[in-house]
Amino acid sequence: MTEYCRNCSSELFAGQRFCRACGAPTEPLPEEQAATRMMLPQPEDWGARRQANTAPSSSPDTSPVYPPPSEYQPTAPMYPQVVPPYTPPRSRSRVGWILAFIGIGLFVAVVFAVMIVARIGHGVARRIQVQTQSTPPGPQVGETALTESTADQVVNLGSDTTLTKTFALADGARLTITNINGSIIITAWDEPKAEVTITKRAGDSNSQVFFNNSPGSLALRTGQTGRGQDVRYEVKLPREMGRVDLNLMNGSIKISDVGGTMSVAAANGSIELSRVSGQGKFTTVNGKIKAQLEELNGPLELTDTNGSIEVTTRPDIDANLEATTVHGSINIDDQFGVTVQKEIVGQHARGQIGSGGPPFKVTTVNGSIKLAKQ
Repeated sequence: MTEYCRNCSSELFAGQRFCRACGAPTEPLPEEQAATRMMLPQPEDWGARRQANTAPSSSPDTSPVYPPPSEYQPTAPMYPQVVPPYTPPRSRSRVGWILAFIGIGLFVAVVFAVMIVARIGHGVARRIQVQTQSTPPGPQVGETALTESTADQVVNLGSDTTLTKTFALADGARLTITNINGSIIITAWDEPKAEVTITKRAGDSNSQVFFNNSPGSLALRTGQTGRGQDVRYEVKLPREMGRVDLNLMNGSIKISDVGGTMSVAAANGSIELSRVSGQGKFTTVNGKIKAQLEELNGPLELTDTNGSIEVTTRPDIDANLEATTVHGSINIDDQFGVTVQKEIVGQHARGQIGSGGPPFKVTTVNGSIKLAKQ
């Protein structure tokens, strides 16, 4: 059975002790719990959202229970009076990323340069080692051992033995020397022949030198014995040769006053050129290159891995220069008119010398380059 409020006639639900509309009790209350003032009937358009007023009937406008404070009490507003304008978040600076990429690039460049150094050095050393150590200890077809019986002159000085022999050479002849430990010295004279002087150091009497001679060529090599060897070559050649090929594993190479096409390689040792003209390639792995050039008749290349390169030329030389170093500096005489550019890794220079001419390439990995005129 539906029940209704006795005060406002609103529908009541089971167990409801007060009316949701007017707040009147649904059942008679004990006297100590009776309301001090009955609520007035609510307006028809007000609904049940207004808060009930339970102030006593005798004092509808009640005062605070506690007396107001005598001092000023500031109150904070519930919401800020002025809303700050919208500020977009600050974007992160790109400088850090740029520096990071530059650092990564430098690291990659250095690693790449180290790989190039290792590859070039290993390749050149391996090539020279194969050419020198692959020589058999005994004579090959067409070869003759240079001994005291086949030499033109023999000199025994202390424990050193010196053998000298002369070979006839035609114009444009070719010379090939392959040595393991020792040195090679090439000089020029005004004779149509080659004078070869072999010096065997003390304790190396078992080393043998073999030669193969024809009017158009002369080949000399040191036989591989598997033990410590020290053989020195001193060769006098005509001033103009067709081709000169020198390969040395451990030791220095010197060439003076000779022209022609040359291929010179030393694994562990320096290369020195004095008043040389012609074209060719000069390579060393561990050592320096010092060259005094008279004239370029074709492409010339000086390559070093661990060492500096110093070049002096005549004032009227003509060439197209390209110089590169990875770890080192390039110093070029102002008379050449070539500008040195500093790269991220190393330095580079390219330009025309004089009226321009054959390519002249100078490259070193760990070392400096110096070019000057006489």
